[in-house]
Amino acid sequence: MASELNEEDIPASAGPTSKPAEDEALSMATTTTSDTNTSAALICTVPASMKAELKRLLRAYHHCLVTRPVLTKALTSALISALGDILASSGKGGRGRSGRRTLGFFLFGGLVTGPLCHYWYGLLEKKVRGLQGGKNVAVKVLLDKLLFTPPFLALTLFLLRLLESGRPGAAWRGTKQVYFPTLKTNLQVWTVAQAINFSYVPPAYRVLFGNLVALWWSFYLSRLGGGGGGRASSVVLMRKRY
Repeated sequence: MASELNEEDIPASAGPTSKPAEDEALSMATTTTSDTNTSAALICTVPASMKAELKRLLRAYHHCLVTRPVLTKALTSALISALGDILASSGKGGRGRSGRRTLGFFLFGGLVTGPLCHYWYGLLEKKVRGLQGGKNVAVKVLLDKLLFTPPFLALTLFLLRLLESGRPGAAWRGTKQVYFPTLKTNLQVWTVAQAINFSYVPPAYRVLFGNLVALWWSFYLSRLGGGGGGRASSVVLMRKRY
């Protein structure tokens, strides 16, 4: 009968937890809590440290923009242009690494894009200083697209091909072949980008913003400069996207 069972008949597993088991469970719980607290501390401290480092870098970059604006923008443009070419040369559909081509992007970004955009943006600020709000932005974008973009794009396409091939005739023929499709893509992409740039970005950082957009643009131009199939597929892709 159940009522006649003695205490010693009850299996040990059904009784209270033994002291060693309690100690083990407590130890595991303490370890888990400690690991959780450590992970939580890491999660909290990493963003804070990254944020502090980012602020330090931004302050240093801003100091360089104030003290040496042309050199800072030139180096930024050079590095981002070269990075765009490196990204374009890798992955599926890439043209393959070319040190000479990457050097060409680097030199063009540093010697042409950075300095020229610095002075062009400064000129725009002076010419439309009397306009306010949307009119100011609209006139800047219009002048940029009508006066600056067409010749600058032709110069870009020609010099990049010349730096890569060393043959002016071949560079000019290649430029004529892709100029108008590339101009169309440029107007579709950069009109919006420049409207954002002139509306929300402080003047000192406009070349940097343009460089960030140009990271993709350099990628596109590098792919555009490849052989027939790669060039055609790039243009078709851009027409579909925009």
